Amino acid sequence: MSLTSSNMTFGHDWNESELWSVPEFDLDVFYNPDVVIIVLYVVVLTASLSANTLLIFVVIKFQYMRR
Repeated sequence: MSLTSSNMTFGHDWNESELWSVPEFDLDVFYNPDVVIIVLYVVVLTASLSANTLLIFVVIKFQYMRR
């Protein structure tokens, strides 16, 4: 049993655009300015909270930092 064409697979003739087409996803969430601003606030607040926590830990741990 041989295939008559390299494009024939299981009885369907695939063309180049069908093989390389990318499905469209609904990415409108990323274009909403409210979501972007909220995500940026969360990132900045998380970074500042972790930096301040680390600073408090260092001041408590090392006595010479308490002047």
